[in-house]
Amino acid sequence: MPSRPRSSPRVVALGALVAVLVAASPVLARPGTKALTLNDVIARAKAAAEFSSSTKTEIEDWDLVAEGLSGTQTIARRGRDFTVTTRLGPFLTERGRAANQPWHQDENGVTVLDHDRSERVTAHSLERVSTPVEAYVVLETLASGHVLRSYYDPRTFVLLRREKWVAGRFSYTAWDDFHTETSGHIEAWHYKGEDSDGTVFEYRMRSERDASSGEITPFTVPRSRRVVDEFPTGQHFVRLPARFDRHRILVRVGVGRRSYDFLLDSGASGIVVGSEVARQQGLEIYGSGSAKGAAAVASGRVIAPQLEVGALRLHDVVMRTAPLGEEERRDHIAGFLGFDFFSSAVLRIDFERGTLDAYEPGSFAAPLGSTIVDVRLNNQVPETGVRVGDSAGDNFLVDTGAATTLLVFSHFARAHPSDVADDGVGALLASSGIGIAANGIGGRIGLRPVRVKRFRFGRTVFDEPLVYLADSPYALGLDTADGLVGADVLSRFTVYFDYWRSRILLEPPR
Repeated sequence: MPSRPRSSPRVVALGALVAVLVAASPVLARPGTKALTLNDVIARAKAAAEFSSSTKTEIEDWDLVAEGLSGTQTIARRGRDFTVTTRLGPFLTERGRAANQPWHQDENGVTVLDHDRSERVTAHSLERVSTPVEAYVVLETLASGHVLRSYYDPRTFVLLRREKWVAGRFSYTAWDDFHTETSGHIEAWHYKGEDSDGTVFEYRMRSERDASSGEITPFTVPRSRRVVDEFPTGQHFVRLPARFDRHRILVRVGVGRRSYDFLLDSGASGIVVGSEVARQQGLEIYGSGSAKGAAAVASGRVIAPQLEVGALRLHDVVMRTAPLGEEERRDHIAGFLGFDFFSSAVLRIDFERGTLDAYEPGSFAAPLGSTIVDVRLNNQVPETGVRVGDSAGDNFLVDTGAATTLLVFSHFARAHPSDVADDGVGALLASSGIGIAANGIGGRIGLRPVRVKRFRFGRTVFDEPLVYLADSPYALGLDTADGLVGADVLSRFTVYFDYWRSRILLEPPR
């Protein structure tokens, strides 16, 4: 999904900069002055970006333009705790940090606990430049292959510009219009840039102040604003209209006066509707951003007055639009039921019997003997640990929408080459043209079949399975995930998705 910068001008992440300090050669300096080293620049930049230690709550009000929409943003901050409330067009989102716990709340009002994921710095360097601004530039290369270039003012050492090379895409943010506070802290009142999908954004501060007594923010993680999936009064369980096709689950969804098949897709970070279906239904499309899949595709947002999924009702639900691929059009798939649909019900998938059930989370009890798989939902897609061969990866996506066994991304394969070495069977299949590509939103993903010794998911070990390696290091727009567990693995179990408790439950076949 398209994203705006995760940091306000004063919430500057310098942890990676100070995590590893290495010796550097002096850079050129004016005659008569001592040349600054890399360590000098990092230390001065850190001091310039220090958080206020004040116990007062500070409020900032911003105007913004992003994704072709205008809006406002309010930042409340006290020490290291903060809350950011963003209204962009008709959409409201929030994010923040409370007692070291980062969190965010999406357009449908669902709150998610985030997990900080620091990346190890493998190399640092320093240079002095005059374009695009006069600055010291700290270049960081991370273990993931990401590259960050941070430009610091040579006099004040405040951050002027940051460029990122992530997942094969370039993005940047540039800060200017600096003001000096009474405390001496220098703050930017304007910044703009372009994210990795090419979406342009611009933010400008209107005002800053100490909070009045009526504006004090509690700085706690908020509850979700609402329940997205509404159950009939008095019912805690419903069976949903679904049919199973090659381990894919197609759910019948009422939109307006028509019904469509949506793919149940835990790998989707929201609910996605085909652009053509949105136009058929006369839904107003807001903004012009991008959605990530096999490639970035044009995407906007719509608000559906009501969706009907069997007895469940979803009111005023925000959905992303995307042009659907050839495979989806051929199979008459109109969209994807992703995170927001999973978020407020426990979904039970019985592949053997071909049934899909929904439970109200408060009334649900885990079945005896089931295996609990803990998941993280940082990007609104479940991630968990999987062991391949003798090595473990913590960041495998669990994806009901992927018709595959285990898909291993380059990030994991590069780190553990012996664990994904083929015994010859995969190469034989590849030579016959079997299993060399898969379809995703935006295009095709090149694959290579490989038979490995084993992999483990939950408590189940799969011996000598055929898995797939993604040829592109940026498959699905990701380059730090280890891979994904697809529907061909999930179909070996009865699976419960319980996002309320950040877990998936696996029952063995009867």
